[in-house]
Amino acid sequence: MTRDIERELADFRSKIEQAKTELNRLEGEEKVLLKRLKDDHGLKSVEEAKKVLLTLNRDIDKLDTELEEKLIYIEEKYEFG
Repeated sequence: MTRDIERELADFRSKIEQAKTELNRLEGEEKVLLKRLKDDHGLKSVEEAKKVLLTLNRDIDKLDTELEEKLIYIEEKYEFG
């Protein structure tokens, strides 16, 4: 019975060490991605990037609507479609 507990404790230690290693890897990756976000786009945080993306998506939607309206106008004026 003692050996079972020792084996179980060893398994837990191993899993804890693996989790620590994975956490360190993910933290390093996060730092790299945040640095790229800042270097490539001048953004300081993920929250700031989300705001920019929201604005860009609104701009895209607006331009898409304008383009569609202009295409409809051209089709009607020149009897296309």
